[in-house]
Amino acid sequence: MVVSRVSVAQDNDLCKEVSSAQIAAANPDAEQADYCDDTDHTFDIRGECRTNENAYKSINKAIQKWEISKRGEVVATIAWMLYESDGWKNNIQHYPRYDPQVATRAMFSKEVVKDYAWDVRRDSYTYILTTVLSGQMPLSTAHEEIVRLVIEDEWSFGAGFWYLAKKAPEYHNQDGKLRSGSQDDFVNYMQFGVKANLTGSLDARLK
Repeated sequence: MVVSRVSVAQDNDLCKEVSSAQIAAANPDAEQADYCDDTDHTFDIRGECRTNENAYKSINKAIQKWEISKRGEVVATIAWMLYESDGWKNNIQHYPRYDPQVATRAMFSKEVVKDYAWDVRRDSYTYILTTVLSGQMPLSTAHEEIVRLVIEDEWSFGAGFWYLAKKAPEYHNQDGKLRSGSQDDFVNYMQFGVKANLTGSLDARLK
């Protein structure tokens, strides 16, 4: 079960950072040096895959930036991004159908990608809009440029933590929400906080 591999949390347990060992326990395959070589070769998805070493610093930076200090919240967020990115393999959506407008390790929808980019890369986002309005960039390519703003490692691995702090405040620092680090906590957050459509493949990943 992804959640139990990420951490075993006690109620209201504090977590100011995660260790490389905890990330390794959550996603052991990505400890291998050839992890991304195998992924690129097998799935022909080149350049998106990352190892745990790539993820580790960006995740801890996001924990600090968005002040996610409760262990259960950290557990749920990492588990969510691990699931959506298929263990750090994907940075845009390839399954069940290819959609480059769905992006980050949390697989944000087009609308949430725009909200996220506006919040964390506002100057660059504004430049893209200005370029479109001046006729120098087709509107059809503007979202591709916006996606590029948030798929760099720092922002992509930070996406789930931003979402918790900004889009799901009812789960952030709230008594009785995301406190136990359990599967039930995670599923509740996915259903009612993230509003994800829980599929059979997710159920299988959690078991």
